[in-house]
Amino acid sequence: MIYRLTLIILLLANIASSQEPAVITAMDHQITVSPQQLKCLQLALAEFDKQSLDIAQYEAALYEIEEGYTVIFADPTLPASHRGGSAKVPGFEVVLDKQCRVIDSNFSR
Repeated sequence: MIYRLTLIILLLANIASSQEPAVITAMDHQITVSPQQLKCLQLALAEFDKQSLDIAQYEAALYEIEEGYTVIFADPTLPASHRGGSAKVPGFEVVLDKQCRVIDSNFSR
């Protein structure tokens, strides 16, 4: 399951209640973010912030994977199928386990 998120959604997710699913509307689209997914987004954003990158240049996507979750911060001008960064915006990825603990974070090409 893929949740494509913009900066607006990330900011809303940071202030939403972590006790119940958050229904977020942005750009005429509604998604429901579970408390687990919200926690993962918040932790991934904290890892992203450590890199001193400008969040306004990024789009984030949350993917559910076998190990847990991965959050990919990428150039929004790239097609959704493209992984990694662009010439001007480096890609950044955060991998979290099922309990939302950060396993790894790295730049991606």
